[in-house]
Amino acid sequence: MFKNPYYTKSISLSLAVIIYLILFILTFISLSLFLESKSDNYLILFIISYIFSGLILNRVVLRRLVEWHILYNTVYHVSQAKILFFFFWPMTYIRLFFRLFIIKVL
Repeated sequence: MFKNPYYTKSISLSLAVIIYLILFILTFISLSLFLESKSDNYLILFIISYIFSGLILNRVVLRRLVEWHILYNTVYHVSQAKILFFFFWPMTYIRLFFRLFIIKVL
């Protein structure tokens, strides 16, 4: 049987929220360490944790949570969404989770 190499298993919304909360707490802890100590080492830790969280959320959560419509599955639309979700992940994922929750409830 033919297998699609681009197919990924879907993820539940509750598991996606749990992953988001764990990464958000990790980043928040690194930010609070930086703000308390004003050390450059904690600034580097915060930047690494922010980038790491954005990468994990894009690679694990977004890929398995959202199925792109065939009309919008273009390089432009997908790359624009992924860049937006990577750089502004604390705000954009909350918006995404809220919209998916509304779709499931209503």
